Amino acid sequence: MKAKPVLFAVFVWIITIHMQAQSSGSPDISEPMKATRISGGITFDGIPDEAVWQQVEPVPLFMHYPVIGKAPTEISVIKFIYDDEYFYVSGLLNYHDLKYLRAVSKQRDYKE
Repeated sequence: MKAKPVLFAVFVWIITIHMQAQSSGSPDISEPMKATRISGGITFDGIPDEAVWQQVEPVPLFMHYPVIGKAPTEISVIKFIYDDEYFYVSGLLNYHDLKYLRAVSKQRDYKE
């Protein structure tokens, strides 16, 4: 069960690094991204409302499409923290018009 959050975090990290590497005005990508170490755990309930999340700087994001390297048109906040057992990722992802969000296939989620 621990592998899924870690794999997701690695995926988000790879996408972010790729977007930064492709952008023309991006910050120095040779500087590693930082995850904040916490001493106590958080409640893993899908809601990043613990006080520790307020103290963490978000990961800088850049658009990949349609214009590489520009500031995102939608506001998203991605944060990383870790403790002795887990690596946590918080993502608040906003989209301007929900009617354009679609699931292209949910068939695999409903197999019995």
